[in-house]
Amino acid sequence: MSRIGKAPVVIPPLTTVDLNGLQVSVCGPKGNLERMFVGNVSFEIRDSQIFVTCNSTNKLDLSMWGTTRSLLNNMIIGVNQGFEKELEIFGTGYKAEVSTRYLSLFLGKSHGIRVEIPGNLVVQTPKPTIVKLFSIDKESLGLFAAQIIKQRPVEPYKGKGIRYKGEKVLLKAKGKK
Repeated sequence: MSRIGKAPVVIPPLTTVDLNGLQVSVCGPKGNLERMFVGNVSFEIRDSQIFVTCNSTNKLDLSMWGTTRSLLNNMIIGVNQGFEKELEIFGTGYKAEVSTRYLSLFLGKSHGIRVEIPGNLVVQTPKPTIVKLFSIDKESLGLFAAQIIKQRPVEPYKGKGIRYKGEKVLLKAKGKK
């Protein structure tokens, strides 16, 4: 039995949830999200809480039970508070700039890199070496952050590259001559 799946999802005030079978739409102060869930689960709203129940004893269905509940909870948190990630860029001459639809990265390569910003994300660069990402959709926020980090991952000798703010990088020891 899933401990996460058993926990109810609390619906805060100013938030509406529409259930249509496995199609769920959540509307809140920051925006709207829709998602079609898969699996043998059902949703029930009681006393401003959503209960997710698994209708099968199949191992795959039981494993998706907690995942479904977590995705639904992230949707409700997203439309109420939103999600934020902050990236740091380390390296001489490495920087980032935001234009209207693109994030331009200059990462020591022979050319600059332009990454298109998805429509549901807000990207800011308060400093040339800091990139702040905001979204109501946690999944698309994480995918975009991973796409940026993939352009220049942190290398283990000097620590140059892109990383999450506060991420610790273990540097390898320099060899003796």
